[in-house]
Amino acid sequence: MFGKYAREVMGFAFWLFYTLCYGAALLTVSIAFNSLTDHAICTTGWIGIGAAIALIIGLFTRTMKVLSWCGYVAVISVFTGVWVVAIACLTQSTPSAAPKSEPVDKMIQVVATGASYSAISAAVATQLLSLCGTASFFTIHAEMRDQTQYVKSLFMGQGFVVFNYIVISCIVYGKVGQYVASPSLGSAGMLIQKVAYGISFPALFFSCFFQAHIAAKYALVRILRGSVHLQSNSKTHWLTWISMMSLVIGAGLVIAGSIPFFNDLLGLIGALLGTIFTLIIPAFMALYELGGGAYESTDIGVRWLKKSQKVWGESKRNISIVSVAFFTIIAGCYICISGVYGSVTSIAQGYADGTVASAFSCADNSR
Repeated sequence: MFGKYAREVMGFAFWLFYTLCYGAALLTVSIAFNSLTDHAICTTGWIGIGAAIALIIGLFTRTMKVLSWCGYVAVISVFTGVWVVAIACLTQSTPSAAPKSEPVDKMIQVVATGASYSAISAAVATQLLSLCGTASFFTIHAEMRDQTQYVKSLFMGQGFVVFNYIVISCIVYGKVGQYVASPSLGSAGMLIQKVAYGISFPALFFSCFFQAHIAAKYALVRILRGSVHLQSNSKTHWLTWISMMSLVIGAGLVIAGSIPFFNDLLGLIGALLGTIFTLIIPAFMALYELGGGAYESTDIGVRWLKKSQKVWGESKRNISIVSVAFFTIIAGCYICISGVYGSVTSIAQGYADGTVASAFSCADNSR
């Protein structure tokens, strides 16, 4: 839509997005290890172990055919683990993290009052990240055996995710309020946290090597595109694949170890890159397709946008699509700027008041 140079920039952004997501997933794995072992070894050590396992598994899973059955196991495990926490929260008369000898004030609010603008902005960006799987949809669609099932799969998958997000959020926040943990699997106390992480372990590892796979696979295709090595088992193919997977694993290891703040990392990823792939780019795609998408290769940027304008007012349907597209673009830009500001402010504040550990710290991140 915006020319070959923009394609390279967005390609790098795509790679960076999933590398950062892999880093966040690796950080979650370290939290799970610390929870289950009562912080038996240094947190950086758990991060290294998680990265090594992800590398070994990732090197031998070059196609979605292998990952698809792993996905079923992952969904079932994380679904069960999250619902264990939700049910445990429902059965508790008071939140596990609430003071035992003082009156409990959950501070449940429909609209946050008293929170700073930066805190609200960072929270919105974190929520956005939870629905940012959009960027991987093209990769998944390209490797589907029956691509005619894509739309059905899309609605079923997103519907399942959104429904559970809403229900789980309402249950946990309604019962725990301000004492909700981050990650939320710790919201019902240490015992339930261990049970939940134990059940969810397959999903956590799958999330690691799946997101690393997405980033490495894009790099592989980009480097070998147009050559005979892309679809062959040549030395060049395997050398490229091992190099790209190792690069992603290494970068994620550095990210997980050097950025010891879970929520703010999620907010930063969601604001900086999630908005682009979930809100801004899809909106431009809608405008592009509205005009039929039949543009010359030189009609980049504003040129095709001007040609597309000719059909914007032709029908109520077109007007609706254009209105939603522009609203989404504006909202995406706003969340991008405000979310980055909020996340960076929160990170700086965390370092200033000592609530954030140093980079590559051995401190327990599960409590």
